[in-house]
Amino acid sequence: MSILKEKKELFSSFFESVTGDEICAAGQPALDKDVAELLLSDLETKLLEILQEGKKIMRHSKRHVLTTGDVDASFKKLTIKVGQSAF
Repeated sequence: MSILKEKKELFSSFFESVTGDEICAAGQPALDKDVAELLLSDLETKLLEILQEGKKIMRHSKRHVLTTGDVDASFKKLTIKVGQSAF
């Protein structure tokens, strides 16, 4: 079972916006539930990858608390651009 599906209440607003009226209002067609599930699993994979890299950076810095700087450094190391929208 996936981590995000267990904590679905945390991502319910994201899941509803992917399948709901917000995308239709943006001029995009609504997504099927299957497509939304695929997007959610892709999101889960990316989040886990980012957090694992951030934890690795944290351990190399000999700290026990994950900081936003660690996550930012993991974005840079994984060459993920922050702030770009798909729309």
